Amino acid sequence: MPQEEFPGAKKQATSFTWNAEQRMVRAVTPHVPSFLGTRRLTMLTLLWSALVVYFSWRSQQDIRWLAGASGILAAQYLTDVLDGALGRYRNSGFVRWGFYMDHLLDFVFAASVFIGYALVVDASALLALFIFFIACTIIPVSTFLSFSGYNAFKIGTLGFGPTEYRLAIILLNAAIIYFGISAFERALPYLAGLLFAYSFVLVYRTQKDMYRMDMRNKK
Repeated sequence: MPQEEFPGAKKQATSFTWNAEQRMVRAVTPHVPSFLGTRRLTMLTLLWSALVVYFSWRSQQDIRWLAGASGILAAQYLTDVLDGALGRYRNSGFVRWGFYMDHLLDFVFAASVFIGYALVVDASALLALFIFFIACTIIPVSTFLSFSGYNAFKIGTLGFGPTEYRLAIILLNAAIIYFGISAFERALPYLAGLLFAYSFVLVYRTQKDMYRMDMRNKK
């Protein structure tokens, strides 16, 4: 009996970097060492999350330690894009496990980034940082809720996807190092506003798609 295909096994993305990223993944995947399986690559996100918090904690004394957190973002990106591709290449079979754990740990990693920021900003900026975090969480919540409606895992909108989000954090870290943490604190309300505007567009377009699908089914 043929195995039912899991819709979450394939991503549908429209981000700026998607095509270049997939070419890189296809080139690198055959050369991943045999001791690094898809599950180990996925679970490495726990290590990356701990290291992000560590480097951010060290940034309290010297903001340049934040560059280490950016390096960890790059490392997490590499293991994150390779784990699923490696599983498919080696036919490991961890389709549902990979979907569940990969995206659960993505949230853990995102939370570690914001915990890191909470360690370096002044207490007076924590509320703005929390609002910024809420704006960010709307994006994955919308993505996962729309999964059942589309019966496909669609990531990215307006050309931005997970890779672009990581690049934005790396650029933000560079700006914090260059301009200082006080500039980041002053910019937080505006950054949160931009994210809410982006999230509004994402939610508006998604609900419009769902409405059209419902109307087609109604007929």
